Amino acid sequence: MADHALPEQDDESLWGILLDYIDEGTVVPVVGRDLLTVTTPANGTPAHQVPLYSLIAAELAKDLLRSDVEAATLSGPNPLGAVASEYIVRGGNPLRIYSVLPKILKRIDEARDKAVPESLRKLAEIEPFRVFVTSTFDPLLADCVGAIRRVAPSVVSYSPGAATALADFKIGATRTETLELLRGSPPVVVHILGKLSNTPNYVVTEEDAFEFVYRLQETSPEGLFDLLSQMKLLIVGCRFPSWLVRFFLRAARRKRLLQSALDRTDFVVDPAAAEDAALVQFLRNFKTQTEIFTNYTPMEFVDQLHRRWLERRGPTTGVVADFITPCSIFISYASQDGEAAERVAGGIGAASLPVWRDRSRLASGDDWARKIERNIDAAAAFVPILSRSTLAAGQREFRREWRRAIHVKGGLPENEPFIYPLVIDDVPRDSPEIDGDLRALNWDGVEADGSLPAAFIDRLRKAYRRAQLRGIRG
Repeated sequence: MADHALPEQDDESLWGILLDYIDEGTVVPVVGRDLLTVTTPANGTPAHQVPLYSLIAAELAKDLLRSDVEAATLSGPNPLGAVASEYIVRGGNPLRIYSVLPKILKRIDEARDKAVPESLRKLAEIEPFRVFVTSTFDPLLADCVGAIRRVAPSVVSYSPGAATALADFKIGATRTETLELLRGSPPVVVHILGKLSNTPNYVVTEEDAFEFVYRLQETSPEGLFDLLSQMKLLIVGCRFPSWLVRFFLRAARRKRLLQSALDRTDFVVDPAAAEDAALVQFLRNFKTQTEIFTNYTPMEFVDQLHRRWLERRGPTTGVVADFITPCSIFISYASQDGEAAERVAGGIGAASLPVWRDRSRLASGDDWARKIERNIDAAAAFVPILSRSTLAAGQREFRREWRRAIHVKGGLPENEPFIYPLVIDDVPRDSPEIDGDLRALNWDGVEADGSLPAAFIDRLRKAYRRAQLRGIRG
């Protein structure tokens, strides 16, 4: 990989490089507080998005300082650290901070809307991400990955007194071997600066961060850093101090930055970083193979990343039947209608909705049937394509899919749709070969030019949003 100039390199030219690495499965996102938001309140009053750590800081100020916090502090790079530092400067006991924070997080969690934050949802939907690193101590990222991937992630954390979990990472001798191991395991979420507890084993203030870095050199959790040395980092929304950025990049390389391999490029998403002349000069002069995206806020960047990844993957690519991104629109069709199903999937994907269909139609057996059932269970909506091809006699797999979708609908409130039949030709509505439960539903038909009706897309959007809010039926 050729070295790229900093900061003159335009963001647009970096996208292809980053997406290629993501396709390889060699990118590890490092997620910071700027991506963490919650919707509050959830008691029927108008809801609004609030940065989680600004909310935590405001609550900590009320509990410990007995006062409100200035708006400028809450919008700063580390509002919680600012409040905690003020409490310490006033003579407060630092240990109280760590014993109070779990209670504050519990209060916030009970009051907030349980919908998955959009930025975290979009990161979790990018399937090649197998390891997520968070610089925060809250459980929001792990909860989101579990909800979207439909499997509980393996959650580990580093703290100066207990680094053994990170040393237990099992990686291969080569990057290829490591990727094979990760593909066969649940996703991993790593709290690199500690996880919430009642003791001071996680980072709140910059002094905490300094202590963690100091102790990292002593404890050296080899497993984690051996893993990161094989991967590329995508640091988003962290707003680390300049000294911590440099340390983190060095620790993940396992060798001097001047000796970094040419196929190693890390990415930092931080518009403010471009204004740090000393940091940019350091990254450029010492050939650190680090690129900075400067034209996006962290949330704008994740929106772009998700959109570009979906476009590259293609709306109909879908993952093989053993994985569906939860909240996707499941398309069911007869094998003779494959081209029509591709056009329908393209229309749904063009509306920025995740879509899935079984493209091969070749698999069979109990294992395949269970995977298809699991994918229907995880879908936000089920779209059976109805045509004269679905009038075929005998056993057909699409009829099994119909009946699974009818089973799923049976567990939902009567007034909540799940099945959205779509007609692509002149199939008679009263055809006995079509299940009576489907005949009883409202049918949409494609437009004369083959496009999807706007009202049909709107109903799918509403179904998608409902699925997000309810967390995919438990």
